[in-house]
Amino acid sequence: MLDIPRIREDFPALQNGIYLHTAGIGMNARPVLEEVTDRWQFFFQNGPWLQSRRDERFLHRQRTREALARFFNVPADTITMVNNVSNSVSLVVSGLPLTPGDEIITSNEEDDALWLPLYNIGRKRYGAVIHHMRVGATPAENLANFEALLSPRTKLVALSHVVQDRGTELPVAEMCRLARERGAFVYLDGGQAVGQVDVDISAIDPDFYAVLGYKWMMGPYGSGCFYVAERMRDVLDISWTGSHVAKHIDFETGAVDWEDYPRRLEMGSVNFPTMAGLGVAVEYLEGHGIAAIEARSKHLSRWLRGELLKHPKVVCYEPEELGHTGIVAYGVEGVSGQDLAAYLHENEVWCRALMHDGMEGVRLCTAFMNSEEEIERAIEIMAAMPR
Repeated sequence: MLDIPRIREDFPALQNGIYLHTAGIGMNARPVLEEVTDRWQFFFQNGPWLQSRRDERFLHRQRTREALARFFNVPADTITMVNNVSNSVSLVVSGLPLTPGDEIITSNEEDDALWLPLYNIGRKRYGAVIHHMRVGATPAENLANFEALLSPRTKLVALSHVVQDRGTELPVAEMCRLARERGAFVYLDGGQAVGQVDVDISAIDPDFYAVLGYKWMMGPYGSGCFYVAERMRDVLDISWTGSHVAKHIDFETGAVDWEDYPRRLEMGSVNFPTMAGLGVAVEYLEGHGIAAIEARSKHLSRWLRGELLKHPKVVCYEPEELGHTGIVAYGVEGVSGQDLAAYLHENEVWCRALMHDGMEGVRLCTAFMNSEEEIERAIEIMAAMPR
């Protein structure tokens, strides 16, 4: 049983309004902020020598890697530390053996972080053909829509585990199985899944799985990682790269002796206090139990959705048959999403307008630290909107 009043003490910003925007940016729990602050304080007091030596006493990289691996039930050496989804999908699309005419399957409800690399690298550079799977009303429909797009030319499947606007959780384990049967690689964007649902990457078995630390995981902004299956180590070329990933470079021949996985993908400078904070965020979620967190978030979203549907002219865009995540997408007939979002912001209900598929409305996110009282208040505010 989650002690919600006690948990809310770890999120003092909850006093500044009704925060229903965790799918955009999550709040940092107090221990996460303390860890990041301590790392910078250590740097300030001791100087940069431990950082310049890449000393684990300062970096805490391995501690964070092991925490993430434990959380997702995968080996630690399959976890690559990155800042965001954009970095990981760019690494993947630029490193896979794509050729002109190869096909990529994505969905009609993806974020720009996934779409742009697919188009700019996959289609523009390599000549791949991109197909959009329409997200449907039931798991069976989503599987059927997906399988209808698979072909002998399908080389990459790039989808969100949970889509960002309506919160639909796709049947990703079955999709991975179907894709493997066709010889396609699978990249999953877990930005809207990790931290609000229990994600066992080993059970899903994708080739790649991207993690954002600063949404439902309540970690620092600009933190993340991605999983690279061991079977992909001889497939993924090192194309998009930079400093700190090579053991030796022969400047005469251009030959590179790469670091072992996962270090060979962790290019460039890294914000190490942020990385350490992500490890603490994982430990914070583990301390409360991801199963309890998932149950709490879904309980609040079911309640919110049910109350909204009691009002005339309200539409909820997530079909009941799909079940629920902590995301509720709703609209009011005759009201634009931007106007609805503006009204809610004026009344200190923080959310955002819907972005995809012509839906007019807003996305509301019920995270585990939200209270029944603020959900009730949000419902009252929504019901009082002038028509």
